[in-house]
Amino acid sequence: MSFFRRGDEAADMAAMAREKSSSVPFWGVVGHRVSSVPVNFTPPISGNRPPYRDDEGRYLLWFSGELENVESLRKRVKIEPSALSTFGEKEQEVLFLSVWKALGKEGLSQLTGTFVFTLVDLKERLIYLGGDPYGLQTLYYVPAPDALFFATRILPILEISDIKRQGNPDLLYIYLQWGLIPTPGETFFREVYRVPPGFVYIAPLDALESGRLERFVSPSLEEPERVPFQVAKERVRELFFHALAEASGKEERLGVLLSGGVDSSAIVVGLRYLFPQRDVYAVSFVDDELVEEERFVDLAARAGQAHIHKFRIHPDELVADIEDLVRAQEEPFGSTSVYAQFRGFQVARTLGLPVLFSGQGADELLGGYLYLRGLRLASLWRGGKRVEALDFLLRNYRTLTGGKSFFVYVLPQFFPFLIKKDSKRNSWLNLRWFEEHGSSLVELSKKVILRYYQKECVQKENIHNFFVKSLPTLLRYESKNEHYFGIKKRNPYLNKEFVDLIQRLPEEYLVSRDGMTKWIFREAMRGIVPNEILDRKDKMGFATPERQWLLSLSPWVSSLLRGIDQERFPFFQREALLREWDRVQQNKALFDFRVWRWINVILWAKMFDVAFE
Repeated sequence: MSFFRRGDEAADMAAMAREKSSSVPFWGVVGHRVSSVPVNFTPPISGNRPPYRDDEGRYLLWFSGELENVESLRKRVKIEPSALSTFGEKEQEVLFLSVWKALGKEGLSQLTGTFVFTLVDLKERLIYLGGDPYGLQTLYYVPAPDALFFATRILPILEISDIKRQGNPDLLYIYLQWGLIPTPGETFFREVYRVPPGFVYIAPLDALESGRLERFVSPSLEEPERVPFQVAKERVRELFFHALAEASGKEERLGVLLSGGVDSSAIVVGLRYLFPQRDVYAVSFVDDELVEEERFVDLAARAGQAHIHKFRIHPDELVADIEDLVRAQEEPFGSTSVYAQFRGFQVARTLGLPVLFSGQGADELLGGYLYLRGLRLASLWRGGKRVEALDFLLRNYRTLTGGKSFFVYVLPQFFPFLIKKDSKRNSWLNLRWFEEHGSSLVELSKKVILRYYQKECVQKENIHNFFVKSLPTLLRYESKNEHYFGIKKRNPYLNKEFVDLIQRLPEEYLVSRDGMTKWIFREAMRGIVPNEILDRKDKMGFATPERQWLLSLSPWVSSLLRGIDQERFPFFQREALLREWDRVQQNKALFDFRVWRWINVILWAKMFDVAFE
């Protein structure tokens, strides 16, 4: 494995290109002069910083973030190594434009890293907005008849444009009802859009209101590669280590958000395996309610010989930080686990860590969600493998038939009519308000319910989770926390070569006969990551004891909910919501994330002055 040890040329080149890279958020507008940094051409462009201009004067580029696969890009676009050292503070922009000139927007699929950009082509009279293939960063835009506003954060757009701060009824309904945000191109602000992962937004400079989205990365629709499991396992290990090495660069101090699960533990131990001389720091949230999880955190930290920094959170700290958290996120988010992540980035900043590795994307790529067992059973049955299907059912009988999972994730795959086409009726939601504002509740519900697939159910669900349902939202949370604390994050599971390999594997390599999720990755890490971690069948993630927190904060929660103005929040049924909260406090109703969603929407609307007309 010496190819991946420190001193690796690819890692050195990547680090050299990152050293002076600026990840300062940018905003701008085409069509109006709203700042003191004008660009003199028609229509005018201005923003909070001047763009980079290429030598030929054809392109204007705003770039935020960093490219990681510098060495492979240099070879692809024929840039000499010596040229990189002469780029100065603009080496990222020069490298990006070199790829663009050689390959056009299709070249975006060849880039590994965390970045967004706005590119003006003065010759073709077009403006392009986009980012990395997987949406690791956010880029927002608002098209208008005589202007196009763009920014890496929402707030600058709200401040420089004349749009009303109106809530998006569709996203609001899906969020409050289901706790999901499965429309990565929209935001909770009605007229503000986000460039979705794998897309680039293109608008003519002479007709800015007529822009369009074009895909440059498509989910793999190829038949899975039938390579022997042992061969595939070795390749998975090789490319995972390559992804770690490429993302690590030359930094001597490497931080990891460690939860104790397979994904983050593999990063901690993998970094130690690759770089025995570097300092690896594990940043972990622990709590007395999650004692078992802390045990796995300790095990992974010991195996990776990492400097462990645990932090605890008192519920009162959530209240103290809530305004900063909501302001940083800019939109409602799923649960208080985002706060634990927020505090993890804060710890990394206190420790002076330049980068923080995250296991984000592993679940969506490797098939880590437990409900996929039901889809694996459906794949076997529909593929005509009835004997294997029965064997799978017998081996996983208890997990497949236990609790509500049987009725939600298993039976509907064999009896599609059981898949609900409409949502349950929550008495605390004013469904009439959503319908009056153009929301089709049936159609919106279809976006989040389990889908019926004819074959390769696990593979298709993974692709949906990866590009649409969960990963874009999770990356948004992480990106916002990253920028708030000025820490550079690394997502090795979203390395292009690693992603391409995993998406071509047959799904039986992801979910084993015994129902073990992420099977091939667990086996690839065998002998490196402790078996006790690899053999975990539960799934926690960066979990928080949300029920205990909010119940201990019940006076604060009650005050927020009782302060609901029915005119200000017309989508709530105030009295029904208060009754539901009383039942939760008395343990007469199940506690779930809906309580946090009530709180989050109220705080977000007040802090950003959002109207619901």
